[in-house]
Amino acid sequence: MIQTILLIEDHAALRANLAEMLELEGYRVIEAEDGSSGIKLATEERPNLIVSDFELPIFDGFDVLRLLRQNLETMNIPILFLTGAVENNDRLKILKDRGEKYLSKPCSLSKVLAEIRECLS
Repeated sequence: MIQTILLIEDHAALRANLAEMLELEGYRVIEAEDGSSGIKLATEERPNLIVSDFELPIFDGFDVLRLLRQNLETMNIPILFLTGAVENNDRLKILKDRGEKYLSKPCSLSKVLAEIRECLS
């Protein structure tokens, strides 16, 4: 069975690179460019995993997390956050304390892929 990954990333070039890499690995990829459309797609498609930027337009990573965790249909979908907000240790500590996964940007595509595999195993 092909696993579906929802990729929420507002930077088009990074989103395209990640999507291409994931498709080459055999995943079905659906894409959103902001938190609002990401939440809508997660609810409609119920992907196996969500890979999301943290600093997003409309709804940021905390909003995405909160709204998806409140919805019975999406509450158990694993989320891997990609964040450049390493200076905001309080926000990252909250993610870690809640058991959410995150990677600090910049990171290699191979590291992202390794984390994705771990989340899906």
